[in-house]
Amino acid sequence: LIMKELEAEGLRATFFVEPFGARHFGVDGLAAVCRAIRARGHDLQLHAHPMQQRPCFRSQGVAAPADDLHAYSVDGQAQLLQDGLGILAEAGVPRAEVRGFRAGNFGADERTWEAMARAGLTVSSNLNPNYSKRNCKIPWRGNPGLFDTGKGVFELPVSNFSDGNGGFRHLQLMAVSLAELKDYLMQARALGISEITVFTHSFEFFYVDDVEERRATLSKINLARLRGLAKFLRPHAGEFEVDTVGELARRGPEPGPLVSTLPKIKRLR
Repeated sequence: LIMKELEAEGLRATFFVEPFGARHFGVDGLAAVCRAIRARGHDLQLHAHPMQQRPCFRSQGVAAPADDLHAYSVDGQAQLLQDGLGILAEAGVPRAEVRGFRAGNFGADERTWEAMARAGLTVSSNLNPNYSKRNCKIPWRGNPGLFDTGKGVFELPVSNFSDGNGGFRHLQLMAVSLAELKDYLMQARALGISEITVFTHSFEFFYVDDVEERRATLSKINLARLRGLAKFLRPHAGEFEVDTVGELARRGPEPGPLVSTLPKIKRLR
């Protein structure tokens, strides 16, 4: 559904794919997902929920593995990244194509950059100021654009609004209206922010009605937001270039000018 909507407007996206669940549910299912993404010309990069290494922890009566990457040492983080890359390779994803990483829950810290460098990953998209008091332990220094961490990795922050009171709201499809998405793009362009990162999840597009019957209802609101954003970007191609993390990594990231102002939420939108 997501791919179809984007392709209708000639756009591609990066899909951060979680591999650890395949150790329980099987690599074949993961391989089918990876083939579909890559065959249709989209970008596939690494995502990681370490808890998925043991998805049945509750029924087994054991503690779940820590799900935030920052709960592990640098060596532990690097090993998890290497293991995840290995599973993606088993699923048919060429190792050279995977250069980007997003931690589950945005649960990364500055040591994650060192772990990524060890694993040969060069673009992190983990800094999310909206999660700075929750899972994300990468300090927010006020720069919303791509920056060099100095550790062999570039950070591509998740875009956020400022609420004017020291708080943030991120550009997640289910968290902002279509009017706000468009307004953010125009504000960011005016401010000189070089990169904008919008994110969503597959689960945002449906409500599960019956697990046994495998029946769900489409979320028309979130679909309308995705469709509206894609339709907005096509006629504004001269102002906004839609890119993927993989392409950014391949050509070599080049941070734009430092900007310390975030777009502000407009209540009417």
